[in-house]
Amino acid sequence: MTRIQKTHLKVSAVKLDEVEQRILADLAQECRDYHGRAVSAGAIMRALIRLAKRGAVERSAVLRETEAELLSGRRWGTVVGERVRKGGRRHKSD
Repeated sequence: MTRIQKTHLKVSAVKLDEVEQRILADLAQECRDYHGRAVSAGAIMRALIRLAKRGAVERSAVLRETEAELLSGRRWGTVVGERVRKGGRRHKSD
């Protein structure tokens, strides 16, 4: 088991869609089952980032996934062609 040096954490918001939220919740449940205690979404995200840094995740796979997201039209958490109405409801731009 790798020991992580304690450092100061900074708040970082991440927007996820429903499928990604479900995947993260499933990972959290697997971690909970394995460790016998709750594991935060932030701890999982930090672990994934450290794995990527160590090369345990193929960088080319990350590049392909980010390219697919960009090609889907998603920018800053919305899909190109959508506007947000007052009250937070989205609709397709005319």
